[in-house]
Amino acid sequence: MKRCYTLIFSGIKKFHIKRLFLLSGFMAGTLTCPAQENLGIVNSNYAGTNGLFLNPAHNVDSKIFLDVNLAGLSAFVNNNYIYMPATKFYFWQDVFQPQRTPKPTDNFNLTMKRVNMNASVMGPSASLTLGSMSFGVFTRMRAGLDAYVAPHLAKFIWAGFKYQPQLHINYNEHNNYVNQMSWFEYGASYGMIIRKENTSLWTAGVNVKRLVGISDIAIDVHNMNYVVVDSSNIRVFNFDGDYGVAWPAWGAGRGWGADFGIDFRKMPGSVNHYNPNSHKGGCRHLDYKYKLGFSLLDVGRIKFDRQTFYQQFYHSSAYWADYDTTKVRNFKEVDNVINNELNSHNLYIRSSSFTAWLPLAASAQFDYNFGNNIYLNSTAIYGFRIGNNLRRGGLVSFTPRYELKRFEIAVPISLFDFRYPQYGLALRIYDNFVIGTDRIAMYLFRSDVYGMDIYFNLKFGIFKNPSCNKIRKRHYGVKICPSYF
Repeated sequence: MKRCYTLIFSGIKKFHIKRLFLLSGFMAGTLTCPAQENLGIVNSNYAGTNGLFLNPAHNVDSKIFLDVNLAGLSAFVNNNYIYMPATKFYFWQDVFQPQRTPKPTDNFNLTMKRVNMNASVMGPSASLTLGSMSFGVFTRMRAGLDAYVAPHLAKFIWAGFKYQPQLHINYNEHNNYVNQMSWFEYGASYGMIIRKENTSLWTAGVNVKRLVGISDIAIDVHNMNYVVVDSSNIRVFNFDGDYGVAWPAWGAGRGWGADFGIDFRKMPGSVNHYNPNSHKGGCRHLDYKYKLGFSLLDVGRIKFDRQTFYQQFYHSSAYWADYDTTKVRNFKEVDNVINNELNSHNLYIRSSSFTAWLPLAASAQFDYNFGNNIYLNSTAIYGFRIGNNLRRGGLVSFTPRYELKRFEIAVPISLFDFRYPQYGLALRIYDNFVIGTDRIAMYLFRSDVYGMDIYFNLKFGIFKNPSCNKIRKRHYGVKICPSYF
């Protein structure tokens, strides 16, 4: 950690950015830094707590009365630079034998290099659907990483500043950035039916989240003109950019966030008196012909003000001799090194706090019911980058699924960031276990591995409102609460 901050801003050190690509490209598979969107489960009618974070309006007409999540873990990483070559790596052969695992290699070309990570650990959470309303509570630990780095700088990071072909060349890089943030969130969800008319059903929902910041690195290089003289000396002729650093600590920042969602369902019959999962509505559940949803996710921000510094640089220059011998041991020394090396003309703005926005995104979902428990979903997500802040990776997906009360299988096919194809597989067994991946190719075939994805949940649920078991009224010999609900 101690070299990370000094390295990125001045194009100075190798160790941690190289590790950044490695960590985000491959080490997520160890699940120590917990998938992109969990596409195989989030649109299910039995998603429960999993569905809250894509569209909080979906659970109002859920097929499950109560869903309780005990623990969940997900990890998604993608990059276009560092990879395990198919000729040398096979997951099932090498992952359990670390001594045989080959070293990754780099795909060097003149395209910009990207890294994206979306990670979460889901703690105790619950969702309840009752009549015209739904309720939920949730806890999650989250981490995100989004990097966009020029190819020559990425090569220096990977091969080191002793890489001879790039020495003594004047490089002028623009609009490079690295954003990383980790935080804990807990909150509540509420949804309700807002309109019922003939065969049209409208629902809306909201999640309100209290945010506890843990760490943040926000680096934005507007312009950097530099020359690597040799493996120990670097000259920076001009540096324009800004950065904020919040040293890792519980409560390094505080803030609020929210998710908003709306959902329209075209039903096969009248819903004027429909109340899902309620004996008031006859304990019925009506399936839809199709549904269309829209949501706005991660609206909010965290103010970091504990062991935090923020700076903007204008036309700064430096000659950093013997950079590789620089030692930093704590937060204050990192701050001092950066100021001493880059503030030669004192053209900068400095603050002891800064505000970081959540990775804001908009999402649209469409789900079509073919009958016989077969559905086809399409989901699109677009992530916005607000200033020097973390960006959520976008995607478009198509997911056929076979959905039963006690079993479900889904096969998501998607384009991550609208350019990288991936396909996956997900399984749900009762409401106890969910496991899936949006990128299954690496587990099945030998292929070049630029990232990975996996998610699972341990949970339990009650499919039917218990009050329906107590009230067995009959009308003309027909049960109001059928036994299969």
